Amino acid sequence: MRMFFYIVTILFSRKERKYMFENLSILYAQLIIRGKRTFKSVPAKLKPYVKQALIDLDAGELAIEDEAQATPSNAS
Repeated sequence: MRMFFYIVTILFSRKERKYMFENLSILYAQLIIRGKRTFKSVPAKLKPYVKQALIDLDAGELAIEDEAQATPSNAS
């Protein structure tokens, strides 16, 4: 039981949460670039991280809320 609380504490600590958000942002950025997701579908807490990941991957133009403009065919 003690191990369970230890794991929960680690998962919900601020440092680990930020690390988790950064990893998820890279995943979402790749999905947006491939056209599987849109920036609008990204959870609000992750949007700043995903936007930065898209900028780092030279795809900052995909970090927009309007789905019509965020299609991969318009990104090139």
